[in-house]
This record gives sequence, structure tokens and C-alpha cells, in this order.
Amino acid sequence: MAVPHWSELDTVNATLQSLEDLARLSDDYGLVEIKPFRDWRNSSYRSKLFKMRLCNAGDILEITSYCDTVPQTARTQATKLELVARSVWSIDGIRLISEEELVKYNESHKSNMTMLDYLRLWTRNLEALVVDRLEAVYDGLLQKQIRSIQGVALCEVCNTPYLEVPEGSKRILYSLGEIICPACLTTVNLADYDFTAETVVQPTSPPATPVPQQEPEERSFGGTQDGYHCDRCEQNFDEYEVFMAHRETCAGKPAV
Repeated sequence: MAVPHWSELDTVNATLQSLEDLARLSDDYGLVEIKPFRDWRNSSYRSKLFKMRLCNAGDILEITSYCDTVPQTARTQATKLELVARSVWSIDGIRLISEEELVKYNESHKSNMTMLDYLRLWTRNLEALVVDRLEAVYDGLLQKQIRSIQGVALCEVCNTPYLEVPEGSKRILYSLGEIICPACLTTVNLADYDFTAETVVQPTSPPATPVPQQEPEERSFGGTQDGYHCDRCEQNFDEYEVFMAHRETCAGKPAV
């Protein structure tokens, strides 16, 4: 007799459900609002608000299985496309493709594509630079997830992580970092950021202390990822913005 999955039982196990919710970046099914192209000044997508999600354990298993069917030389690119297809949920509140649109597409093309099949085709039409940026943002969200669990706030500008947020910092929205520290507020164009109404004022007297960077973690589908290590060419970067710019143009290790 087959044992049913716990989700098929009449009574949902509250403990298992709470573990599913553990470490999610938001209460909205883990969806995070972010502006991936905020620094692309000449792009109409600079102000576009994306909702993205991190792949769960089942997604990673499926990515691994799917990419195992791809030739080794194309596996890195296939993984990037899978991440984009699965992680981008909506743009300015509009789903990438609706159920109705998918039905119409299948009817007109006499196909039986799933939504994931359609999005796989869509990612192949994107410019490589766009795919690289979305993948880099995804990697940044992985680090944001770790900081969320640890209660750490990262300054978006100087890349300093704080366990105690410095007095006078401003919290930011739709970004990979959580704050802009007081020193950096005087060096950036404030119009480039979306701020919350809250300015952090610490009631205690000891100064805020930076915390050590998180150790690199293994990606379950290959490579290492700490937010500042390029798993294509094995270079390390101290500044996040430099790392982001590098990821968009990195061609991998030079041929020997």
C-alpha cells in the first residue's frame, strides 16, 4: 500500500507546514519585490518592479535533473535559463504569462506546452546581458535570505553587514541590501533608491559593529556562491557592485 504524502492527508501537519514557510523572504509565498535594472539609466526597465522567488529544494532537484540532459559545455547556461524561468514571477504586478494566454498559445500552435515549457522558450530569446543580470540578482537574493535569518542588515553602497544597524541609517526597498548607512547617504544619489519612512535611530550608546561576511555555501546544482565569488572564472570581489558588473560580462576561465 502506497504511503500518501503528508499534504494529501485530511489534517495538514502544522509542523511540516511551518517548516515549509521557514526562511521565506516574505509572507507572500516567498515572493520578493525588487528592481533588478535600477542602475540601467537608459532603460525603460529601470523602474520596473519585479516579483521574484527563490527555488525550493524540489525546484533545485528538477533543475539538476533537467540540466543533466544538456551537454556539459552548455550546462552552465542551461542552469541560468532555468533559474530565470522559475524565479521571475511577475513584472509590475503582471504575470509573465497567464493561464488564458497559455491556452490560446497551445491552441494556435497545436501544442501542449506547460507554463514552464513556455518560459524556457522565452528565456532563450532574452539578451545574454539581461539573463546574466537576473541570475546575479537571484544570487544576491540567496545572500539576502541568509541575512534575514541571522538578523543582519547590509549597506547597499559600501557592502558592510551590520548586526546592529548604525544610527541614522535609512532602510531601502526593492534592493538586494537592507539599508544605506549614514556615511554612504552623503555619497549617493538618493533619487536612485526607494526608502521606507523609517530612519533608524538606535537607543543604545555602543556603536554599531560590522559582522563577518557569511561563508560561501554550495549551490545544490553546482558551483559555489557567497555573493562575491564568481563561479565561472573563480575570481573574488570585495565590492558587490563590482561583482554585479563583472557577472554580466564574465566569459569564464580562459582556455589553457
